[in-house]
Amino acid sequence: MISSLRYISNIEVYIPAAYSEFYFNSLVNTNAVRRYVCETMRDACPATWAANGYDEAGLAACVGALEGLPVHEPAPWFDGDSQSCRSVHAFMATGNAKHCPHISVAPMADGDGALKCYASARADVTMGPQSAFTDFDRKFYGDYKLARNMTADYVLRPISCAPGACPVGFACEDGICTAEHAPSAQPTSESYEPTTDTYAPTTVQEKRPGLRGAAAN
Repeated sequence: MISSLRYISNIEVYIPAAYSEFYFNSLVNTNAVRRYVCETMRDACPATWAANGYDEAGLAACVGALEGLPVHEPAPWFDGDSQSCRSVHAFMATGNAKHCPHISVAPMADGDGALKCYASARADVTMGPQSAFTDFDRKFYGDYKLARNMTADYVLRPISCAPGACPVGFACEDGICTAEHAPSAQPTSESYEPTTDTYAPTTVQEKRPGLRGAAAN
């Protein structure tokens, strides 16, 4: 009997460069998140942990090695040799060991022979004609921006906060909400592989003259 089940094999997600910068450079660029990545490597990926030369006392060395990596490599992509790539894959590695090599500080091929979080594919990050998006998609997003006065020079900024006023999982540091840890949801080994999962507290918009490439035209 042929199964009638159908699976989603691919999802195209557009993330404006302004949001990528805001999310990875502000919200999750913390020692708490770097520690989460390293604890995931240690606890969920022991072979990867050992391959990087870490032992039971290696947490500080791992966090320091991550901190030495760029947030993006290069911006705005987060699939290169960067902290942002490893923070995304650490979330997935907690429930799917195939992502363990992807959070290694040293280059490590996965079971398919692929090196991820090593060199960015520099995929099209616009909604241009060479992307997977249709004219309908571009018009829908254009209308959405227009209705909210999101011009090409918009930039996202965290809302200012006071201690105890941030959402669960965030702490007020230097007057803005930043991540205390990565999301707690656990993906399963049978789930698809999202590469652009993001979350954030409520943000505000403001204009910054001269900012280029913050949003697709």
